Amino acid sequence: MNPGMRVLLIDDHPLFREGLKGLLLGLEPSVQVEQAGSIDMALSLQGQAFDLVLMDLNMPGSQGMEALLRTKALFEAAAVVVVSGDESPSTIQSAIQHGAAGYVPKTTDPSVTIQALRLVLAQGTYLPPEALRQPGATETASAPAAAAAAPSWPKELS
Repeated sequence: MNPGMRVLLIDDHPLFREGLKGLLLGLEPSVQVEQAGSIDMALSLQGQAFDLVLMDLNMPGSQGMEALLRTKALFEAAAVVVVSGDESPSTIQSAIQHGAAGYVPKTTDPSVTIQALRLVLAQGTYLPPEALRQPGATETASAPAAAAAAPSWPKELS
């Protein structure tokens, strides 16, 4: 993370926003973090420059890919990363197709989340392992395929 970096957190759960803010400040104390409880609230910050926007897909007033597209239009220069409780491969792939620079499930370990954000800030795209599952596959059916694919993926991305 860069000193003086500006990050916007858009999520309707204040406790989750505060947790993310703490994670970011622990990594880089000089990071500037703004918060909004909805995309409508984020409208008041339009015109400000952000390096990174972390947003939930499912908030009151704007849902799914519509929320992502609205956020990308508001903050064109920022890398937009979806942080969501929805871990379905189809949602993850759709978010990336709609321009998200990364997708971090809310169940992700904090150290992995930091690696994901570093990758995005280096102009990469972060996809969680869940994105590799085939839509409609059950957990048990996809587990051997995921395990077989795992050795070819680095555990830590730099």
